[in-house]
Amino acid sequence: MQTVKEESYQAIFRKYYPRMFYYAKRIVGEDAADDVVQEAFLELWNRMDALETDVPQIESYLYKTIYSRGLNYLKRYKKVNTAAIEDINEMRMSCYFSSLGDGEQDMENMELRRKINQAIGELPDKCREIFVLSYLKDMKNSEIALMMNVSVRTVEAHIYKALKSLRARLGTFFVFFIPFL
Repeated sequence: MQTVKEESYQAIFRKYYPRMFYYAKRIVGEDAADDVVQEAFLELWNRMDALETDVPQIESYLYKTIYSRGLNYLKRYKKVNTAAIEDINEMRMSCYFSSLGDGEQDMENMELRRKINQAIGELPDKCREIFVLSYLKDMKNSEIALMMNVSVRTVEAHIYKALKSLRARLGTFFVFFIPFL
C-alpha cells in the first residue's frame, strides 16, 4: 500500500517530468538530461517532508535544482565555455559566413571565432550564464529568471551588461556578430 508521500511524489513526477526533461535538455543536452532530472527528483524525494506541497514552490525547486545540477555537470566535464562557444560559432556565425573553401576567408573566420570565444569567456560568470541561456538556449527572460531565482529585470540587466561588454571587446567584429544574436 502506497503512502501519501509516495502518491504525492508520483503525481508530481508525472506532472513535471516532461517539462523538466525538456529544460535539462536545453542546459546539458539530450544525453545527460535524464540523469540530471533523475538526480533532481531524487533530491526532491529526499526533501519532500521539508518542502510544502505548494505547486509553485515545488516547480521552482525543481527548476533551481536542475539548473544547479546541470551547471555542475557542465563544469565537471568542462563543457561550459567550450559548448557555449561551439554553439555560438555553429549556430550564429555559420549563417553569415559561407564556406567557400577560400583560405583567406577561413583564416578570417578562425580569427573572428577566436575573438568571440575570448570575449564570451571573459564575461563575468553570471553574465555568461544568462547570455548563454538567452542566446544559445533560446530561453525567455522569464524562464531564466524563474530558473535562477532572480527578477526578470536582473536577467535583462545581465544581458545588457553582456552585450555591452561584447560590443566593447569585439569592436568592429561586433557589427558582424550582433545580427545573429
